[in-house]
Amino acid sequence: MPASITFRDMDGLADDLRKLAGPQLYRAMQNAMMSVGDELQYYLNRDPGRSHSPVIWASEKQRAWYFASRRKEGLPLRYKRLKDPWSQKLEQSWVVVRSGNSKVIVGTRALYSPYVQSKQYQQAQHAATGWITAEEALDKVDKSGIVGRHVRAEIASMLA
Repeated sequence: MPASITFRDMDGLADDLRKLAGPQLYRAMQNAMMSVGDELQYYLNRDPGRSHSPVIWASEKQRAWYFASRRKEGLPLRYKRLKDPWSQKLEQSWVVVRSGNSKVIVGTRALYSPYVQSKQYQQAQHAATGWITAEEALDKVDKSGIVGRHVRAEIASMLA
């Protein structure tokens, strides 16, 4: 279940901008959205530091599965972020792509990302370690005022 976050400018507004102001302003808005996506990616790609110890298991069944699976695959019992064969390098995997005319998607292919960085599914172990959720990252970007700054900067560069 890979994760993605879609930024939408108000879809009708994007079409109106293109009609009223022409393609230059519309491109400026697209560029601003990409910059905002880059800001979100910055927060999501951050390494939270050392893992919380002791591990907070969701259940005894989860703990037993983990150790049995590691033994079965001949892996060390201790997971090492980024270096482990099970790692999909989550904190390096978030990317920003344009999607259609008025959307930017910030996404990852790391299949376990919801259990690490989703408000709805984040495991207690990952919260205790300090992994930021996608929703928290969105809130940080929103509260920073960066969206308005990027939009103003793009429009200013268009007028220069």
